[in-house]
Amino acid sequence: MNVTKKIIQIVISAGILLVALVLVLAPKEALALVGNILCLMLFAVGIRYLLLYFLMARHMVGGRSLFYTGLIILDLSFLCSVVLMRSYRLLLLYLVGMHAFYGVVQLLRALEAKKYENTAWRFKLLNALINLGISVACIFFIRQESTMALIFAAGLVYTAIVRVVTAFRKEEEIIIQ
Repeated sequence: MNVTKKIIQIVISAGILLVALVLVLAPKEALALVGNILCLMLFAVGIRYLLLYFLMARHMVGGRSLFYTGLIILDLSFLCSVVLMRSYRLLLLYLVGMHAFYGVVQLLRALEAKKYENTAWRFKLLNALINLGISVACIFFIRQESTMALIFAAGLVYTAIVRVVTAFRKEEEIIIQ
């Protein structure tokens, strides 16, 4: 990872820590902030995929899948904004689902890394277990929004720490001669 990407990861981690701090200090108001940030991020990613399709990928093999992915993510951003107007509980369920999905994906990646005898499988396994633990804890405290907000804040702090550690982790270089 070059220096620019490391700086970007650190800035993103600082933003995540700021959102976690706001979530701890004012959990009710912070849910609206988290929802708005989520909607804006989904919108930006959807636009990015569509631009990538129109600028490059329409001439590539499998480029049409980027177009469909961009449309789906853009629709999800609009759905998220509409859901946010109705209920924050649905937003919290969406976030629980994201943590659970990410935990399962990380668990599968850890098992694959162990199969190939990669040394990073323990870190991936720990990351998967923590994300799955966050989603399970949120399911148990689904009725208490302030407790769920604190659990999500702890998850955000962990995510920021993982991003910083990953940014400074030494990568293996493979040289083919």
